[in-house]
Amino acid sequence: LHGGREPLLDKLRQLFTVPADFQVGSYRSEIHEMREMRMLGLGQYAHNNQPVHHLPFLFALLGDRNATARLVRRILATAYSPEGFAGDEDNGEMGSWYVLSALGLYVAAPGVSEDYVLASVPLFKRVHLRALDIRIEAPAAIQDAPIISRVWWRSRLVDEATLPYSVLRSGGTLFFEAIGDDKLGRVESSMRGIFHGAVKRARSVAKRIRGSVPSRSTDHPTEDSGLQRSEEALSTNACVAIIVGTLIFVGVMLRTVCRKVLSNAKKPD
Repeated sequence: LHGGREPLLDKLRQLFTVPADFQVGSYRSEIHEMREMRMLGLGQYAHNNQPVHHLPFLFALLGDRNATARLVRRILATAYSPEGFAGDEDNGEMGSWYVLSALGLYVAAPGVSEDYVLASVPLFKRVHLRALDIRIEAPAAIQDAPIISRVWWRSRLVDEATLPYSVLRSGGTLFFEAIGDDKLGRVESSMRGIFHGAVKRARSVAKRIRGSVPSRSTDHPTEDSGLQRSEEALSTNACVAIIVGTLIFVGVMLRTVCRKVLSNAKKPD
């Protein structure tokens, strides 16, 4: 329709940069949607018009993830405030856009695709989505306009700009790495993820044990054997959790000491 990827990207860039001029047309007078689009200062992009909410994320889907990151941060900062939104709240759409974008997740085609676009650094350093048991971490969250370097899911690099819901629903740690991040941050995140996984498995085994045979009996050696194996698995997972927890603690302590030493070394005599 637009002649390929680059022409489409150019068209999108024009949309966000051309003057925010408009004609009242059949309305015969300026309405608040027109005024709100002009006040936002993003060209012809009208965030108060919900059908265009996916447009900032098209950049990421076309290969320019950081254009999406910059736009999303700007919209979060300028189109929302404690006093209200830049537009009507139709069926929760404006609020849901903010929540999803603040988490670093967005479905560009709901009902058509299950893919979540991973193209904006979350607003929070750590978030836990309990229903899905997803932990989202972004050390650069406090920056005004952080640029995404890489995204990791369960300590594995995500090569694409999206991650399907069927993968996310299994639970894990989603780590957004930005340019300039401390490399130890991702290591700590990975160790926290391993620790959380070990604890989760231990709890699962404990739950199965509680639902198994209530007491040992010499009349049922097979059941006793299964219970023993479950107890052994629980012990193993508990040990793994303890070891990983200790490693995390040691890693954090070493990081603190190293920073202190480097800070002292930089001080003039």
